[in-house]
Amino acid sequence: MLRRLSIGLFASVIAITPFPLKAHDGFAYGIKPRDQPNKPSIGLCDHLRDDDRQWDNTFTTTIGSWRLTVRNSNEFHAGNITFIEKINPKNAEEGSKEFNSVVHTIAIDSGCPPHANRNIRNEILDTKKIFYLINTHAHHDHILGNSLFRDAGAEIIAHDNARKEMASLEDFDPSGLPNITFTDEMSLFVDDIVVHLIHLPSGHTNGDLAIWIPKLNILFTGDTYMTEGYPLIDLRSGSIRGLIKAVTLMIEIAGDNTLIIPGHGNLKKRTDGSIEGPKREGLIQYRQMLITVTKEVEKLKQIGYSLQEINAKNPTQEFDQKWDKNLICPENFVSFIYNSLPGNKDEVSSCSNSSRVDFAPPK
Repeated sequence: MLRRLSIGLFASVIAITPFPLKAHDGFAYGIKPRDQPNKPSIGLCDHLRDDDRQWDNTFTTTIGSWRLTVRNSNEFHAGNITFIEKINPKNAEEGSKEFNSVVHTIAIDSGCPPHANRNIRNEILDTKKIFYLINTHAHHDHILGNSLFRDAGAEIIAHDNARKEMASLEDFDPSGLPNITFTDEMSLFVDDIVVHLIHLPSGHTNGDLAIWIPKLNILFTGDTYMTEGYPLIDLRSGSIRGLIKAVTLMIEIAGDNTLIIPGHGNLKKRTDGSIEGPKREGLIQYRQMLITVTKEVEKLKQIGYSLQEINAKNPTQEFDQKWDKNLICPENFVSFIYNSLPGNKDEVSSCSNSSRVDFAPPK
């Protein structure tokens, strides 16, 4: 049973005051591809700081009296930002589809400023009775806009582990630290919907959240699921076993027609105005890929193969056509699995394609 938190009653969650920032011994955040100085780094969002592009894949639809807006770039690197807004009808006629003012806002992740927040600054300054920002985890591309939301009056919510990670980041504005945290599960009651925040097993990170809104039939996965891409496992706190458990839990939550909004990955707008995204079947296929590749890597590791030897056998080959479409190359993915399994550890293997963003240590 989900532990419930009603609006205005915050006693059951942990509100932590900021503490001094520490040097960040981060995983892969400053890494750039080999011999590719103009390629984007991951996490720090440096490639977006001076970027003049607009968010040209921004989709808006209405579900009942709620407006759903998903902002994502036409490249995979920037994380999705989502607004769920309760809107008043322009008139009191029952069933009216014309809407006026925003009453409440729930935002999911804050992206990389200024790019991720272009055209958002004025929007979020509108007066709202309730305004929440929920961080799905603590990687830079999902949190660096937090201070902008705090300045606009948002209460910021994250898992306790994610807040601790944010506080350790030397380049994170402490004014954007979450002021509401929890350790297991929490529910927000906002007008006529319930927003369930569920701490997932440590897969991508140890502060990952799934966000489930039953009435709107929407499930947010954060970066535990990234459309058509191999996953990033932050080896400081995540693991392949935890990721498989996290995906399994989300499969149990989702229905066949649930709109799944991943941490990354472009969505589509249907002709009827609704937003099309991954479905439960996609999560099932994703889990099967994770399990199959992990079994093969584990088998080879147990009989004594090194990471380099395992990568030479290309254990992801049967899945590359479907899943090797975004940031994480197969060699990096196999390395994440290898290093999160019991036994020997090794440096992350370099991508065979030198044009790829690479999480291997620079040579």
